[in-house]
Amino acid sequence: TAIRFPSADTITAETGGTERLRINSTGQTIVGDSVTQLSTSSERPFQVHSVNGPKIAIGRNDTSISEGNTIGGIEFYGNDANGTFVNTASIIVDANGDHGDNDKPTRMEFYTTADGGSSASERLRIQSDGEIFMGDGFGSANRSTILSICGAHQSPAGVMAHVGIYANDSQAADKGGSISFGGQDGSTPKQTFSAILGAKENSTSGDYAGYMSFYTRPASAVSVERMRITSTGVLQVNTTTTPGGSPSGGGSNNSGGFLHLMAANSENAM
Repeated sequence: TAIRFPSADTITAETGGTERLRINSTGQTIVGDSVTQLSTSSERPFQVHSVNGPKIAIGRNDTSISEGNTIGGIEFYGNDANGTFVNTASIIVDANGDHGDNDKPTRMEFYTTADGGSSASERLRIQSDGEIFMGDGFGSANRSTILSICGAHQSPAGVMAHVGIYANDSQAADKGGSISFGGQDGSTPKQTFSAILGAKENSTSGDYAGYMSFYTRPASAVSVERMRITSTGVLQVNTTTTPGGSPSGGGSNNSGGFLHLMAANSENAM
């Protein structure tokens, strides 16, 4: 075991003949089973590494932990122009119920500070049962869901929503966001059974006319579109064309009715 000064402005600590900690001339502290500098960036003053993949352990030394007690956390601070450090974001782990022997219900909370705000607010929570709360003012009640999103009303009429799903590749007709629904089919644990797609109705740049389509999946086949609502409000069932062969979104649908049905070899409009 030794403490050494191997070069100017550098301190090292050794155990078992191996260097375990180094503080170099730039103030970086390096800890691990070797002390190779991971990065010279001043933005990384503390570095940890291990051949097994490093982990940082944070523990509460308490024999009686109750609901709401903090187990540990990480806080992030910013220094304002007045020289005062302010907590801007946090990751906190709290007890999600009273702890006992082999019974440690725990939740994880994520905090951020809004523009114009002076303190961090909770934005996301992972409950002990895996339920995820996102948003603002969602509380702590169990909603018996996997994902719960809470926030002020967002009106689709103003092109706003609580959840947005977007395609980010090049624009083209029939591209957009989608949601799939599925489960176990007896042999595959995650199989798609049905889906909903919201997509662009045309290939014109800047034209955001869109449609919504609904898919179901036959046995031994991929999903098939069964119903579509066009940008003009026309409902199409088992077809994506208007009477006369015009594709949905390809022109005015008013003369063709508001409901188009396709049977085996016939098409009807209402």
